[in-house]
Parts: sequence; structure tokens; C-alpha cells
Amino acid sequence: MYLPSSAAMTGEVILCWDKLFDSFNRKENRELTSVISSSSNHLWFWNNAVNRIRKMDFVESATHKAIRHNSKCLKNWIWTIQGAHYLWNILQTCGFSSFNLRFLNQDLVENSFSQIRDHGHRNNNPTPYQFGSSFKMLLTTNLTSRHSISTNCKEMNIIVAYTSDLCN
Repeated sequence: MYLPSSAAMTGEVILCWDKLFDSFNRKENRELTSVISSSSNHLWFWNNAVNRIRKMDFVESATHKAIRHNSKCLKNWIWTIQGAHYLWNILQTCGFSSFNLRFLNQDLVENSFSQIRDHGHRNNNPTPYQFGSSFKMLLTTNLTSRHSISTNCKEMNIIVAYTSDLCN
């Protein structure tokens, strides 16, 4: 397939976003599939991605003038990258040698809130008391099961460990 040279930048931007999504979602057989460790390329890639995102604008297609500089979605990606980097630094300080971002996936949060709403027979606006009660019940139930019922999350074989202080 032949593309004009003007499409090169579009391809670079799409590839950058594809790699960024991969770095957080851990797709198999991709460059950034490994768990974050001191030998992985995540931090180097994220630093470059933040620099690129800071330079991005949304532009009007006809005039090429910026219509949204530093839009919220771009700012939030920078915060997400910086937050993951910060969390990795803390985990290293506590003695962790690797960090699997797959366990921070938003699907887990969405499914938890969906189950809380479903617990009260489709209670879309639970009171703080109802939310707390549903949360405790679901936490107890889901800790004793390998897979939460009625979720769209992939079943993961993980072991839950309890500690009073992460960094003793």
C-alpha cells in the first residue's frame, strides 16, 4: 500500500499511542509486554511519551490551527504515566523487583462498582451506608473466589497476601 509522505507523522502518532496502550495493558507479543522491572524499557518509553504528549494539540483540519491545547485527555494521560512511574518508584523502595500494571486495569474498578449497584437490585444511587455494606459483602465474597461472578474480567490466578504495612 502506498501512502503519501504527509501520512508519516500520522503513522508515528498512532504507533506512539499503540505502544502507550500496550505499556499499560500488557498485550502479548508486543515490545512493551514485559512486567515493569529495572531492565524493562517502560520508564524510558514513558518519559519520551510524556514529552510527545506535551507537544500535542488538537487542530482544525481545514486551517491547522489549534482548537484545544493541552486538552484534558492529554493531561490525564500525562498524570497516568507519572502516577505509574511514581508508584513503581515506591514499590522499588519497598523491595519489589517487578510491577504488573495489568492489576491496575480500570475494568476491575468498573466491575466492582457494577457489582455494588447490582447488589441492591440495580441500585444506581446507593447511600454511603448501602455502598459500604455492599462493598464489604463483595470484598468478602470475592476474596474467597478465584473469579468474581458476573464480571467481564479475565480470571487471574493470584494469591492475596495481607500485610499491616507495605514497607516494613
